[in-house]
Amino acid sequence: MSIYSLGLNEKQQAFLLSNRILGQLHHCLTTRQRLDETTAFPAPVLPPLAEAA
Repeated sequence: MSIYSLGLNEKQQAFLLSNRILGQLHHCLTTRQRLDETTAFPAPVLPPLAEAA
């Protein structure tokens, strides 16, 4: 599920995204791990396209 598919306005989307980033930072600092951007921000999984008839 993407925050963009929730039907939220830009302010609400920015709030959710900033909370996610702060949560990831908190986890990294408390576990003394480096932030892995590929794990933190994976590429979106797109649904398969329907075949043309």
